[in-house]
Amino acid sequence: MMLLNNVAKVIAEGFTNDLEVSAVTVFLAGGSTERRTSIRPQLRKELRGRRYVRGYDVLYPEELFDELMGRQPDRDLLSLENMLAGSAHAIIIIVESPGAIAELGAFANSEQLRPKLIAIVDKRYRGRRTFIMLGPVAQLRNFRQGAVIMHDFGKPDISKLAEDVRRSVRGIIKDTKVDASLSNPIRAQYFLLASLFVAEPIELSYLIKLLTATDECDLALANVVATTALNILLRQGEVALEETSYHLTPKGRQRLTDIIRDSKDSRKFIQLFDKCRVDILNAARSGSQIWYKDMLVKGVSS
Repeated sequence: MMLLNNVAKVIAEGFTNDLEVSAVTVFLAGGSTERRTSIRPQLRKELRGRRYVRGYDVLYPEELFDELMGRQPDRDLLSLENMLAGSAHAIIIIVESPGAIAELGAFANSEQLRPKLIAIVDKRYRGRRTFIMLGPVAQLRNFRQGAVIMHDFGKPDISKLAEDVRRSVRGIIKDTKVDASLSNPIRAQYFLLASLFVAEPIELSYLIKLLTATDECDLALANVVATTALNILLRQGEVALEETSYHLTPKGRQRLTDIIRDSKDSRKFIQLFDKCRVDILNAARSGSQIWYKDMLVKGVSS
């Protein structure tokens, strides 16, 4: 396991810890995206599509945690609030369904989530003495200016709504932080992309071992982080699963290439990856056990 530990620490210390990620990460919750009238997919597309100084990485919470919650049915979304709070710059809830109302009430009462929470509420409720307006909406308004955005759900202006969201997010970023360690599944994406680049294909159990070998996650946390990060990469089409092993897709390779190219440390990162790939190839040629039996080293010899 010596090579596994070395590769994991080299990637973590030489790549992910030094990598500057400029994107603003937001979790976008709300009604079902399958509803024809849902605002959520429209807002996601608008936030992702228009780049300023910092781009937006917009993720649906259920996309991240569906697989995890399926394997561990005793979990619910709120039980993962610490990960949510630490992983994103902001958590946005579009209050367009009964489920979203329940989420808003729960999240607004969470000390970890409240500082990053933005509620988008239909303006027809303005002035009404309803549970949502007197409860969580009033609580958020008292907590932070800009935490509540009123919008016309009947005739939505997605461009204006996106501008309102960006303005509110800018206010949050000034006062909150995002976890830069590999216990953050958003950050762990980059570690997994690099790990697959130097030694694909890899089974989930060994990706978890790689994360654990960085000393930034214990085994239980690494299981949650790896599963969640892979869910993101799979849904984005950057990683594929064949039988029991994961590998990069052309889109994933291009994303990693773009990350390296845009970094001020691009030369250092290229040298680091080349060294890892050479070490793995030399170990394979010498017949050494790498980190699991019959590991393939596709692309390493090329």
